[in-house]
Amino acid sequence: MDAICFGSIVVDHRRAAGAAGTGDAPLRTVGKAVDLHVGGIPILAAALQRMGFDVALMGCVGRDIAGYGLRAYLAEEAGLNVEAVRTIDAPTSSSFIRLTQEQRYVDHTPGASAELLPGDSEMAFVARHKPALLAIGYAGLLRRMDADGGRAMAEWIAAVQEHGTIVALDTHTVPPYAMLQKPVPAADIFICNKEEGAGITGLRAGSPDEIVWAMWSQFRAADPSRYRLLGLAMPEGAQLAYGRHETLANEWIPNHDYGTFTPTDLTGAGDNFRAGVYAEVITQRVGFCAGRLDLSRAGQAGHKAACRYLQGAVWPAPDRTG
Repeated sequence: MDAICFGSIVVDHRRAAGAAGTGDAPLRTVGKAVDLHVGGIPILAAALQRMGFDVALMGCVGRDIAGYGLRAYLAEEAGLNVEAVRTIDAPTSSSFIRLTQEQRYVDHTPGASAELLPGDSEMAFVARHKPALLAIGYAGLLRRMDADGGRAMAEWIAAVQEHGTIVALDTHTVPPYAMLQKPVPAADIFICNKEEGAGITGLRAGSPDEIVWAMWSQFRAADPSRYRLLGLAMPEGAQLAYGRHETLANEWIPNHDYGTFTPTDLTGAGDNFRAGVYAEVITQRVGFCAGRLDLSRAGQAGHKAACRYLQGAVWPAPDRTG
């Protein structure tokens, strides 16, 4: 199996600016005010699946219409393996996203995903399929994994790595970031946006290069023998650092498609950027573990995946020659 995507499974309700009715009647007829979307880690999983990879989803949904609907949709429409998605007695996680011309506001209900804690069945699934990559999202919304500086998350990462799997971690945009204290040093890949990186390091006015260097120093590798990839992703480019110990490459990779189109909603762009980078890591798996990741190629793959997603374009088949 190429990848398992583990984490928060969410129903997104997105409301565009100006999508509202008029009057104060108890029942109003309005235009399409809310769009339903899949949110959380399934965005990344579906992106990898569209690229042609074999992907399974792992997480929790509720024993409700949203949970049953999500599980069926992700299997039938997105083509994901949902065998490891558990249904529990809790409401399915959901977010209400309101878009304005300048800002995105999110009301999140943690629900079933907040109860996610991997056990014997999840470990058996990993052991059976031995994925090249385990992608985790989102630290900060997984209450049982986040306690004590993310102790349970760090232990899960280390257990998965014993099967030869590369582990990538993602977080959300809202501080505090105490839950990253233990899992980021254990993870092989951690890529966040500039807002998150500035909050994590405290470098509010720092450059992307300064923030990535600070993250590398702040989150020293739990296992110095493993190669790691840390970075920041933003619309105009990505700052990526790769290496081990104190020997690393820290490179700015510009987004050559930035400015060629104007998306109205960037929701999901970061997940698709990471999917593009992870696709390169999967195809260059041996090279990644031996210090030979092509950093520029990985960054450009991320930019292209994000831009294709925002433009609604089709993914090409993965290049497995790496």
